[in-house]
Amino acid sequence: MLAKLGPMRVNLVAWRTSLSAALGITALACGGQSKLETDGGDDSGGNGGASGSGGSVSGSAGSFGGTSPTGGTSPTAGSAGGGLDLSCQDPQPVWAFDGSDTGFVACDGGFIHRPERRDCPSKVPRAIVIAEPGGPGISCSTDGDCAEHPFGYCFVRPPEEMTVPGTSCGAGCLQDEHCGAGQVCLCGDPVGTCVSATCQTDADCGDFLCTSSPTISPCGPVFPGEFVCQTPFDTCRGLDDCPTVMPTESCVPRHPEGRACSTLGICGRPFLVDGEARLADVVRDDGGWTSPLAPDVAALDAGTRAELAAHWSKLGAMEHASVAAFARFTLELLSLAAPAELVAASQRALADEIRHAKLCFGLATAYAGHALGPGPLSSEGALGAHSLDAIVETAIAEACIGEMLAAVEAAEAAAHATDPSVRRVLFAIARDEKRHAELGWRFLSWVLDAAPTAARPELRARLGEIVEDAQRRTRAETYEATTTSDRAQALLGHGVLGAELRHAVRRTALDELVTPLAHALAEQSLARAA
Repeated sequence: MLAKLGPMRVNLVAWRTSLSAALGITALACGGQSKLETDGGDDSGGNGGASGSGGSVSGSAGSFGGTSPTGGTSPTAGSAGGGLDLSCQDPQPVWAFDGSDTGFVACDGGFIHRPERRDCPSKVPRAIVIAEPGGPGISCSTDGDCAEHPFGYCFVRPPEEMTVPGTSCGAGCLQDEHCGAGQVCLCGDPVGTCVSATCQTDADCGDFLCTSSPTISPCGPVFPGEFVCQTPFDTCRGLDDCPTVMPTESCVPRHPEGRACSTLGICGRPFLVDGEARLADVVRDDGGWTSPLAPDVAALDAGTRAELAAHWSKLGAMEHASVAAFARFTLELLSLAAPAELVAASQRALADEIRHAKLCFGLATAYAGHALGPGPLSSEGALGAHSLDAIVETAIAEACIGEMLAAVEAAEAAAHATDPSVRRVLFAIARDEKRHAELGWRFLSWVLDAAPTAARPELRARLGEIVEDAQRRTRAETYEATTTSDRAQALLGHGVLGAELRHAVRRTALDELVTPLAHALAEQSLARAA
């Protein structure tokens, strides 16, 4: 478990101090608390500005004011999302693979609810071979290879999770008692899965339903959403009520304001085109994208080496895509007449990402035993017209949040890594990604001052919404508890954080680093405009 693998080692207080100093922030609020309140609507103190709370920075945790994610103000209590019918229309029982009733019911609108608890059936351990052992990315071949997990099973990773296809072990459940606190067992095939929850059945929700809607990440697969009680403030019921825009939106809980369509999914600095994160395929030809590295692989079995090759190939593909993202960001900076120092910093970051991609593919090649590198990366449609709002939103998601989390994750992985080659790579990536995140915050600080006066409250409000969405998405993530098996320890030693530790790192970084910076920057913008 996490305690055995060691607590989080990155000193976020030092990171927060250095970043606030770089941004010229002298008083940094901690834990998402904002100290400044204003009655004004726009920066000149007039009545204009964004709808909602007029663009003010609220004194409550996690609130920046401004419009709601769906573009309107929160509905009044009892209005059921401004007239939204939260009842289950066309209810359909969700049957298990064996034809038994799971206790869940599917409804029009893209959500399910749970009238009653029932045990889930299980197929595991199955007497089948999921994949032939020894291949690239193959970490298990049968359910028997996953016996260290409760109701363990072997599954093929979805293509969007890994640029090198492979298998992984999953942990299952048959009833809620097999899950941790704040989770329920969602029946599936071949076994149930533990999902985050603040309610177990409809009986916990009074006149409302205990519901869940799938969550979409542009950097990964669709995964089950958190089970929570409906509220009178909900502005969506499920996934079908949310538009597919850039990035994709999901109907997620916004405690305590109710469900809303929100942008989710932060994965470093992805190359987003029309809402899709583009990555090049990984091919068996480095094309000059490999730096010669020699991690110690002598003690690693074939399955562990394959998993490491898959992990570092995926990181290499993401770093490769970041080159394109920074090339576009440079053009966007020029389109906004940004200062020369920001344009120069973007160009330096592009060069950093080329080096990162070569380092990651170098490690992937060493673990795979043959050359790996990126194939073609499509840029079709990538240079379409971008509004100020779109440029700012992308910078917040990709740099202020995405690269900030990537930097902290890399630093944490470096602190746990035992292989010298891997440690050097991770320390270099962490150092550079932190600088890239700082560039994002500096750009945001500049644009909040340079944007038209009437646009600034809306930009501040959008900053708050995107940060809060990232927090909610992280809290709702499900993950498999990290074990202290030899393979888990070997992966950690070679730079792969277990799911449990990675979740803790991301959540802590969002709460203790990203959110305070966002609040402080919004306050700084208001103070300078006063």
